[in-house]
Amino acid sequence: MLASYFKFQENRTNLRIETGAGITTFMTMAYIIFVQPAVLSGQMFGMDTGMDFGAVMMATCLAGALATFIMGIYANYPIAQAPGMGENFFFVFSVIPAAATLIATREWQGAPQPGRSPSGVVFIAGVIFLILSLLKVRQYLIDAISPSLKNGIAVGIGLFISFIGLKNAGIIVGSSGTLVTMTGSIAHANVLVFGIGFIVMIIFQVRKIRGAILWGIAAGLIVALILKKTTFTGFVSSPPALTPTFFKMDVLHALAFKLWPLIIIFLFMDIFDTIGTLIGVGEQAGFIKDNKLPRAGKALISDAVGTVTGAVMGTSTVTSFIESTAGIS
Repeated sequence: MLASYFKFQENRTNLRIETGAGITTFMTMAYIIFVQPAVLSGQMFGMDTGMDFGAVMMATCLAGALATFIMGIYANYPIAQAPGMGENFFFVFSVIPAAATLIATREWQGAPQPGRSPSGVVFIAGVIFLILSLLKVRQYLIDAISPSLKNGIAVGIGLFISFIGLKNAGIIVGSSGTLVTMTGSIAHANVLVFGIGFIVMIIFQVRKIRGAILWGIAAGLIVALILKKTTFTGFVSSPPALTPTFFKMDVLHALAFKLWPLIIIFLFMDIFDTIGTLIGVGEQAGFIKDNKLPRAGKALISDAVGTVTGAVMGTSTVTSFIESTAGIS
């Protein structure tokens, strides 16, 4: 049944391969489970936005899981979904301060005065996003993009993700003269973890060993454990409560005229972030046929439903993850 529904033979794959690919995609994007609540709660920046860390983590997991399930079952694409990097920083550093300036409050969830709802802004943008997807407006945008630009978008996203990886690994650091420069601490533990994991990944990839990226992650984990950069304190615990962020957005007051520019910005970011990712993943996987992505409408709907659900649960815009290419490869 699974082989027939997911067209295993047509896609030259099987259940074992797909399971390994799914695990690989999850491992490459699992950072969002911890990064997202750290960003939205403000813990990453030593500030307090009022959003509960545990609740945002649960919202991130549930919204991402639901959107990914719809993408896999309804759209039949191996493209994972979760709250996107970029939108979360924009939410904390632009939307919340903007609401504070316009409505004189830093509350994220809303209050009985016009415009006090950055979370409601995400919800409204998501609803508009869903309507545009149902009307196939976004699908027309994808079809209208030329093949050369589709390739360019894929390369651009790849360079962006590579840059983030090198920055987080400590390979490149900030510089007052050139904005970024290469680190002078090659022997630093973080660099060693990255370097060994990356080398293993490259060797396995060149030798065409399936699951090369997953093996590279495993190698990095082993090095991190040896260097005591990673420790385990437990594998299972009860999940945090979703209550502090669940249904806390104030949609009515988020419709205030002053906040409509923010709604439009979120909508714009979500549309082109998703289109760029779908094109990038589709190009690598060979899904693009005659300069069109089959079932693009279904893929876009799953993305939009994820955004709406995520806002209800208490997280920022849910979008397709370029890390899906790791599992596809």
